[in-house]
Amino acid sequence: MPPNASDVTSASTSVLTRLSTNLIDQQPMDKRTQSKICNWSLLVFAILMLASGIQMEVTAGANFLGIAFPTYMVFHVVVGIMMTVAVFWHIWLHFSWRKWMKRFAALKKRDTKALAIIATLVLFTGIVALLLLLLNGMQHNGVGGLHGKIGFVFLAVGLYHIVKRIRFYKRN
Repeated sequence: MPPNASDVTSASTSVLTRLSTNLIDQQPMDKRTQSKICNWSLLVFAILMLASGIQMEVTAGANFLGIAFPTYMVFHVVVGIMMTVAVFWHIWLHFSWRKWMKRFAALKKRDTKALAIIATLVLFTGIVALLLLLLNGMQHNGVGGLHGKIGFVFLAVGLYHIVKRIRFYKRN
């Protein structure tokens, strides 16, 4: 017999209460621990984005392995949103919010600057492609194709960014 709505509500409230109590009782994470979680998350998201991006580029909006294109697109968008949040977290960990634009502009590392510019292009083309998908009945479009090409460049520069900092992944 399926549980009724009040049972589900009370169970979820109980779980949330325990989680928040446990989180409140713990000490805040230090920046190094946050960096580990953030960087490893970014690596996982990048792999998922690459896999789903390749699938969508290769099939150009067609069904694949019996799964409809919109399913892959929704997965790609959800992972993309999580990756965007992780990118902002990553920036915050390295630059804080105070004067981060000024500190970022002063960077001498070309790969980091290129990554920021390309990431901005990927984000904006992704938003436009998503809006067009929603307006055109979930059909693949040219902006989505452009977004994919820029996204692959972003992932390639991101891979270079990771390789230059590979010690972090080997240490942790």
